[in-house]
Order: sequence, then C-alpha cells, then structure tokens
Amino acid sequence: PNWGQQTNLTEVADTAGVGSVMKLANFNYQGILLVPDGQTQDVSGMEHLRLDVWASGNGGAVEVFLISGPGEHKQTVTLEANKWNTVELDLSAYATLGADLTTVSQLKFNNPSELTEIYIDNLAITAPAVVSPYDEVVMGFNAGADDVNPEWAFGGVDAAPATQPNDDGSNAAVMQLIKKPAATGIETWGGVTLLEEYGDSDVIADRTAPVTMRVWVAQDGLLTLKAEDTSGTPDQYGNSTSWLEVDVAVTAGWNESVSFDFSNPTRTGADYSVDDNYDKLALFPDNGVLPTSGEWLYKIDQVNIPATDLEAAPVVNPPNAVAPAFTPETADVVLYADAAATGVTIDPNWGQQTNLTEVADTAGV
Repeated sequence: PNWGQQTNLTEVADTAGVGSVMKLANFNYQGILLVPDGQTQDVSGMEHLRLDVWASGNGGAVEVFLISGPGEHKQTVTLEANKWNTVELDLSAYATLGADLTTVSQLKFNNPSELTEIYIDNLAITAPAVVSPYDEVVMGFNAGADDVNPEWAFGGVDAAPATQPNDDGSNAAVMQLIKKPAATGIETWGGVTLLEEYGDSDVIADRTAPVTMRVWVAQDGLLTLKAEDTSGTPDQYGNSTSWLEVDVAVTAGWNESVSFDFSNPTRTGADYSVDDNYDKLALFPDNGVLPTSGEWLYKIDQVNIPATDLEAAPVVNPPNAVAPAFTPETADVVLYADAAATGVTIDPNWGQQTNLTEVADTAGV
C-alpha cells in the first residue's frame, strides 16, 4: 500500500531460480494489507507470525508491527547480516501489548537501524502445531541382532538381521524373512510378529493412519498385515476371532513405500469390531502358499506404525525372599508345596490367559 514510504518493494527471483522473494530496497518502512482495505481478519486461533528475512550490509534491527483497529503493536527482531533469519513472533505477545487478534488488518515493517535493504519470504500467520494423541513406533533394524529376534517368526519362517543394497548403492539394515518349501514344521501361514503390546493397547489406534514399510522381495508376491485383539473370542484353534487384515501386492526389488490402510481392511474376523483395541501386529508374506522349490526371500526395513495407544505393563516384583518352610501334619491334604500332590491338576485349561509355570524358589531349592 502507498503509505508515503521511501521503500521500493519489488518481487525478484529467488537465488535458486525457483519462486520469488520480496525485495525492500531503500528501506525505511513498509506496510502490508492482510485483507482488503476496511476489512479485518480474526487470527485469535493462530500462534505465530513467521517470516524469513535476509539482511544486507551489517544487519540490524527491524520493528514488526501488527495493526488491529487504530492500534499499532510492535515487536523488535535483530537480524544477522548476509544470511536468512527465520523469525517467529508469538501472537500472544502482540495481544499482551494490546492488539485485538480478532480484528487484525495490516502488518508494518519499520527500520530503526542502518539497514538499507532486506528480502522477505515465507511470510505467514501459522496455526498451533497439531499434537497427535498417539505414539509413533518405528522399527529400523539398524542395531542388527539387537533389533531382530528370531523368536518373532512363526510357522517355519526364519527371521534374522541382514543387509540389502539400496538402489543408490548404499546398504540398508533390514529384517530378513525366509519362507521355505513344504516340510515338517513349515506352514503356509508362516510369518513374523512385529508388535505385541500389553492389555488394552491399540497398535492401530488411528485407523486412518496407514502402517508403512520399505520391502525388498526376490519375487512378485503379496504381503498381509494383520492386527489382532488377542483378548477376543478364540476359535477352535485358540486364535482370536477379533482381527482385521490388509493385503498389499509387491513386485521384485525394492518397494519403497508399502502402505497398509486399516480404515479399509481386506478382510475381518468373525468377532471383529471397530471398537476393539488391537494389541498385536503380524506380517504374513505370501500367506496361504509355499514355494514349490527353493526359498522365498523378503527384506523388511523402516516399519512405521504411526498411531499407537500403548498401555504400560504393570511392574512385577517377584519374591526376593525364600518361601516359608512348611511341614505338613500327617492328616493334612497338601495341594501344592514345591510340587503338586498326586491327583491334583494345578493348571486345567479353562480358557484363561494366565500363564502358570513352576520356577525355582529364591534360594534355588
């Protein structure tokens, strides 16, 4: 706007030749209308006034005014010379100075120093950062054996740390899966558990946030990612019937971003509910089939599980003292003391999730 300033404002090409920046030459002051003259804008729900500023010469101070109604409200920034300075000014500070953030209309830049020329880009009024209520889990497998447990695999699939050349010649640390031809202990449903959490944890708490991973495969195929509520009603094999699966086709070589969208599952279990919490995530390579000869090779990298709601497992403190000595009388019926009495079943299968085992007493006796 023409406020009688001596500043000459022009748009010039950015150094890289991409886009443009504002050049303020012969700079004394410069106004900017945020809305058409006579109108105002409500920025009370926003957080910062941000901009990038290049200061020529020796650098110096610039006063940044936010104008609302008849009032001008100033914050001062000091710019380093001959570099881009990223400036973020709290709008709440302007409010403290008296600005009505519901009726903002203009900005003004004023030069109280010996600056003669500045450049401005990326001028914006920014909203507060959106903070996800969920936790992100990333599995990179960079620590090798410390990041890959062979016991995660099931159904005859082998899991181990490995490397795989990237397309640029560098090496990626990966979890290698091998699926073998039919033999004893080799199942068509073999795979690997990626995550299994405690209690009411939900590893796909936001179904609209896909689980992603990089995958290298030696052959075209199909990957199935299954989310399971392990507390669901069991089927005849003891497996939960509360689950959902997503299939994604992959092609030989690197598949840079394999995305599993649980908002649109490929199939669901008989007891599936959108309201269930899914505490387990398992990957099935080419589920339902086996190689007829040779082995099928899969290499998994950068598994990103973006929206987990994890419940911490309770702290368990086992006994730190030996169990009390017990000498039964002749007429006592001993149900358990170091070992079950004859005829007593201490662990009948009633469908419980409890894992009952016998462990050594603290004294080792």
